[in-house]
Amino acid sequence: MLAGYLLALGQINEAAEAATESLQDIRSVGGRPNYVVCTLEHLTLVAAERGQFEQATRLLGYLEAWYAANPGFFREGPEQASYERTQALLAASLPEPERARLIAEGAAWTEEQAAEQALNV
Repeated sequence: MLAGYLLALGQINEAAEAATESLQDIRSVGGRPNYVVCTLEHLTLVAAERGQFEQATRLLGYLEAWYAANPGFFREGPEQASYERTQALLAASLPEPERARLIAEGAAWTEEQAAEQALNV
């Protein structure tokens, strides 16, 4: 996805715009859930890069729960890079107990809730 490559180039605002547009398009046509998840990966990193650490951690919680429930899917190159960068930013910004609490909150979200929250990044 374009957003993943833009993030790799450090173009956060452009990546946010591309990922937001992609998420809206996927949801409007009923795209596959794994497409939504890929886009959410990028918006999670955008949130972390913008200092929205609590929001990013909740989104990460949703993603972790989704991957646990869908073991046939895995993060590919750009999504894995986004995940690793997000993890590093969150680990440096929030204490572990707070991260665990926020991850648990996000893990309880539905796809609809996660998408709506991601669109507010």
